[in-house]
Amino acid sequence: MIRDYETDGYPQSEIRISGVPQWLEALEKYWSLVACKTKILQPPNQQLLCEEQLLAYMVGLIEGDGYIRISNNTLCVSFVTASKDLADWVVQFWNEIVEGRPSEYKHGYSDAYYINVYGKNARDLCRALMSMNVHRLSRKWDVAIAEIERWEKRGH
Repeated sequence: MIRDYETDGYPQSEIRISGVPQWLEALEKYWSLVACKTKILQPPNQQLLCEEQLLAYMVGLIEGDGYIRISNNTLCVSFVTASKDLADWVVQFWNEIVEGRPSEYKHGYSDAYYINVYGKNARDLCRALMSMNVHRLSRKWDVAIAEIERWEKRGH
């Protein structure tokens, strides 16, 4: 079942799967998606996925649990998770795409891990992720598009 709704004026969609065990098995095998995943979500199985699939997965992670914003007059891409394994994988994956290592810190009062990349590295990450022909939420990615265009006009 697909349910469309709005939260704070933003359109949302939810997919519910029941009665199709092979779909649930495939989601777990290929994408490590399981019910109640907050602290136990594992990175996707890189041996079973191609580079394009991994980039599309990353787009989904940012759309679901991340954000793209201007921070201190520079582009920032952030992702937050309660899974240490997933946080470590995101840092490693982003590090392969951008020149500098993303910052990572654990929130002092919760199990939340925050991963951030700024400036040129954020623009490079967004360029790589936007090269994928997948649906993206314009309210998140329009910020990156505008900032990339601004820097391109400056000749960078």
